[in-house]
Amino acid sequence: MVSLSNHEGRTIPMQAGTAPDRASRAVNHAHLKIVRESLGDAASVRKPLLIGLVLATMATASVASAVYVYSAQIEIDGVSHMLSTWRSQAEAGDRVAQYVVGAYYLRGGDGSEDIPAGLSWIRKSANQREPRAELQLGLAYRTGAGVEANDVEAVRWLRFAAEQGNAEAAYNLGYIYDTGLRVSPRDPAWLQVTANMPLPKEPDAGEGQKVKVRNRAEAARWYRFAVDHGHTGAMLNLGNMYRDGRGVEKDGAESVRFYRRVADTATTAKDPLPGIAAVNLAMLYHNGAVVPQDDAAAAEWLSRALAVPSLPPLLELTAADMLSKQYAEGRGVPRDDVKARALYEQASAAGLKYRRAQAPKS
Repeated sequence: MVSLSNHEGRTIPMQAGTAPDRASRAVNHAHLKIVRESLGDAASVRKPLLIGLVLATMATASVASAVYVYSAQIEIDGVSHMLSTWRSQAEAGDRVAQYVVGAYYLRGGDGSEDIPAGLSWIRKSANQREPRAELQLGLAYRTGAGVEANDVEAVRWLRFAAEQGNAEAAYNLGYIYDTGLRVSPRDPAWLQVTANMPLPKEPDAGEGQKVKVRNRAEAARWYRFAVDHGHTGAMLNLGNMYRDGRGVEKDGAESVRFYRRVADTATTAKDPLPGIAAVNLAMLYHNGAVVPQDDAAAAEWLSRALAVPSLPPLLELTAADMLSKQYAEGRGVPRDDVKARALYEQASAAGLKYRRAQAPKS
């Protein structure tokens, strides 16, 4: 499976050894964005890059939190040698076969990427209420892949899929309502879409005549739906909402509960979410804003985060730097200069890894 994610934003090198609570700059990574957290929402810029309509997991993090923001994948195995059979069934009107053939072309199986043909089959399948096709069509409208970007259409198709129990669709609905649905006041659907949504005074920069409107309560509703279907990304985002009081009442215990559910999931070599959740928990106990301050608990979760193989370099830098200082000062752990030095060196190596990844490609 091919997957790629991308973010756009200001890139500023971060030196190892910088305490995360003193960070004052934004940095951008292919899978991660770190921004200084304010009393309100952390600033963020996200732009999914689609290859064959395979949308990879992306993570967004602030110096005091990490947020899983977008996930949807197409995995169609064993299609190549049976493509003619699948295509015959698709042409006969079978909605599952139409989805499989569409996904095959979107993924670029055997070098056969054909987004227009793929979307044509996906649309035929979606028109027959195949939820996976409805999900992919919704994401195509959200990202503008093969069609003109249209959040109103994206929400329509994602809702169709979510109402059939598709957790990815529910998650993405929550993400759109959480981060902003882009719609023009001239759109015929404007009144219907914004009926129960707070409107900004002016359109967001860069959106042309479209206004970005948010409905955090609706976001929380769809995140909960996805959580009920086991979606760990939704658990992470819902934990953030309870931490910040966005769309729900601020509740530190609930935030911890959702973070722990993610952190306690089995760690795989490619899944950064348990590590991200562990960093979030460490930050909660380090800051003591919504739960009692607890250096020992912070150290425990930092150690667990650093044990996750796929922890993004910038979060590894943050976690290793924080834990290094705790060992150096004996806060929450016995003072140990050897461990403090080793962690400092790990933070330095993570910072170097990050800067190399950010270096312009020749």
